[in-house]
Amino acid sequence: MRSFFLSVLFVLFAGYSSQANLLTNDSFEVGSQTNIPGWTLTDSDHIAVETSARRYGSNGIVMKGWTSGGRIYQEIPASGISNYTFSAYGMWSEDCSSNSVVQMSLEFFSADHAQLQTSAMNIRCETTWEHEATEWSRYAMTAAAPTNTAIVRAVLSFNGLSGAAGCFCWDYLQLSSESFATPTYYVRPANSYSSPVFPYTSWNTAATNLQDALDVAMEGGVIRVHAGAYSITSSIRIAKAVTLVSQFESAYPTINGQGLVRCFDLLNSNAVLAGLTITGGYADQGAGVRCQGAAVRNCVITGNRAFGDGGGGVLLTEGSVLESCKIFNNVSSFRGGGVLSGSGSIITNCQISENMAAQDGGGIYWSGAFVTNAAGLIKNCRIMGNIASNDGGGVYLSGDVLLDLCVMASNEVGRCGGGASAYSSWIRNCLFFENASEGQGGGVFLSAGGLESCTIAGNRAGLHGGLSVCSSALVLNCIVYDNAAATSAPNWGETESESGRATFMYTCSAPAMPGVGNIDTDPVLRPDVDYIPAWNSPCCNAGLDQDWMTNAVDVRGSVRLRGDHVDTGAYESGPIHYVSLGGSHEAPFMTWATAATNIQSAVDAAGVLETVVVTDGVYQTGARVTPGGTYEFFYSRYGSTTIYYPYMQSNRVYIDRPISVQSVNGPEVTVIDGAGVVRCVYLGMDSELIGFTLRHGRMEGSGYLAGSDLGGAGGYIMARSALLNCIIVSNVGHGNSSGGGVDLNGGRIERCVVKRNYACYGGNVSCSEGGIVRNCLIADAAAYCGGGIYSSYGSVQDCTIENNSATDGGGIFSRSGLVARCKIVNNRADSGGNAHIYNGVLRDCLLTKGEGGRYAGGLMCRNVDVQNCTISDNRSQWETAAGID
Repeated sequence: MRSFFLSVLFVLFAGYSSQANLLTNDSFEVGSQTNIPGWTLTDSDHIAVETSARRYGSNGIVMKGWTSGGRIYQEIPASGISNYTFSAYGMWSEDCSSNSVVQMSLEFFSADHAQLQTSAMNIRCETTWEHEATEWSRYAMTAAAPTNTAIVRAVLSFNGLSGAAGCFCWDYLQLSSESFATPTYYVRPANSYSSPVFPYTSWNTAATNLQDALDVAMEGGVIRVHAGAYSITSSIRIAKAVTLVSQFESAYPTINGQGLVRCFDLLNSNAVLAGLTITGGYADQGAGVRCQGAAVRNCVITGNRAFGDGGGGVLLTEGSVLESCKIFNNVSSFRGGGVLSGSGSIITNCQISENMAAQDGGGIYWSGAFVTNAAGLIKNCRIMGNIASNDGGGVYLSGDVLLDLCVMASNEVGRCGGGASAYSSWIRNCLFFENASEGQGGGVFLSAGGLESCTIAGNRAGLHGGLSVCSSALVLNCIVYDNAAATSAPNWGETESESGRATFMYTCSAPAMPGVGNIDTDPVLRPDVDYIPAWNSPCCNAGLDQDWMTNAVDVRGSVRLRGDHVDTGAYESGPIHYVSLGGSHEAPFMTWATAATNIQSAVDAAGVLETVVVTDGVYQTGARVTPGGTYEFFYSRYGSTTIYYPYMQSNRVYIDRPISVQSVNGPEVTVIDGAGVVRCVYLGMDSELIGFTLRHGRMEGSGYLAGSDLGGAGGYIMARSALLNCIIVSNVGHGNSSGGGVDLNGGRIERCVVKRNYACYGGNVSCSEGGIVRNCLIADAAAYCGGGIYSSYGSVQDCTIENNSATDGGGIFSRSGLVARCKIVNNRADSGGNAHIYNGVLRDCLLTKGEGGRYAGGLMCRNVDVQNCTISDNRSQWETAAGID
């Protein structure tokens, strides 16, 4: 039995409830004194029916001059599992003392009259002796009937200290029920304001530890957990069908096992964990979570350690679901550094990284032998940077499981299968790159089972750098290329004892694999974008169609079977739209003969994940206004009058969806020209432009502008978009605009030459919101701040920055970002000739021959972590240090 006490609740109502009253003789109109039909009375000396106690009708009851223990109650049969509300009108009468207390309660009993639960509400006199009667108030309480409730008892009682005096009048009692609604329970960290009250059904009465809320929670209940830290000393066991979920999507509660215990043990197959950070777990298996057929969603599972069978982060048994979780930095002394999984489990949309197993399966160890050999699924996961001493750096698979639409990268293993070791399992639509094995199979080690529609590239091993095959495995529609091996067979090979048993069909590798449809032609992969084949790859439409491909997608979500046949490898290329000054301009521009004569028309015709290919020429026609690109900007002021003029920013090429625009022969012969009138290129999210010269772009940026894309006369690059292998030259941003050449709002530029551009902030490049500038030449530009680059929360890596000038930060001005492995030479500014860096990191850089007009020819800095840099041969013309200030 559980008892709990609620603080007094005053609720004033103008009328009666519309719900049916389950009590009889609710106003005590029938009977007199201590003879009260329908009610049981335990203290007739101190409880009685009196006319003076009425609010409605003729009678009410009065409690007076009592000691604790007297009560009056009525029992009714339970109406199923319901919520019950017990209400009454009450009033303190004369001569009550401050230790006078009355109580309303609901008591629940089973069919054999065993008490299951009591819910109660105290009403205390808040005044002193000898006061006049108070006003009538309506008091109400609600409680949920526990499972197996057969009888509900509505009770009025007095509960004061012995000798307490006073009178309390009651009238018009009501008990109602409504269909059961599963309660929501609440947990928040303990603090000086905490006031946990059973059953923890509000934030004000929330439990301060999870197990208390779990103990009281009903089947089907939801437990909301406030952000904060919860340290535990015993494992939290969930044996009920409840959902334990974070209150806020952006702030996860942290449950910490402190290196002592497993954090969670999910014993009910309908239990759900969601939105938690789980860390510090320690157990023989499933140190973070042991999940026995339940579901774990949207959780961060990190810093846990399994010392026995495995599953440093999570153990999944048959029927378990692991969805949209981040699992990293977990350790297993045996198998499954991140996850140990068995038959019939499902792992989807997870990021599993930087886990370690002393034996097999650095990221995931999946075996169908746990219980029933039921089929399993691992889908849409990124499995990266995991380590195993034996087999399966990323994943170890054994039995009936499908690894589908996953990316395995930068995993390492001591023996076989840097990315994956698979035994009688199936791998489909997956990408393996930059994995490593000291033994064989840098990308994949495959024994029986199958490997289908996968790309394996950029991996390395002692033997068989990409793929090692043994037994009767099937390899179909795969690219295995650009891998490396220390001894022999850089791309693929079969184990000597099993040679000749595997089947290879419609693959691309060198040397060519034996069998039907195999080729050894260079697939023209692009390492800068996860080894996607270029538009002219021989692997386009070179595969063998399969039944499962209907309505299927590739590893990046593009529809399969977009062309005449499926593509070989993990990616499916879309239709190609052509641009040529000599084309006939017939939409949708699917051949060179019918090519568009301007780039924007072909972009407009292209669908998501399709490609636009542009041949040689200067493209200076076509334009598109950025949506929302009408701005008011400060133009002039006469006395107290400010004149504003409307301005619409136009772009020679505007891309608003995930497509790729590529030149055929490179930037030297393929030009997008703004003609001093429009911006050259606007790249919306997830788009790319490759191999163009962007020149003579113009950006207005004077005064107070209402828009967002107010920079980048050459190009404006949104998040997850890329400008690659381009020349950006002679573009101008006017007024207070940023990024004369390029303005990065979270995007990246790579392998580009950016020179002779101008803007107020970042003459060549402005980089913000996590933008990346990598492997570029940044030269010959001018600005007010950041002559070469202006970076705010951006990253600049492996660049040469030379011959730029500014008032502040001639080569680069960087705030709260990273500048790494750069050569910053011969730049000029009043302050920080080569660089002015505020907060952030400067690492492995050369700063030389810079000139400061007043302060620091080499480096002007504040709160900067300078690591392994050479700063030499700089000068300052006037006040302070030539090298560093």
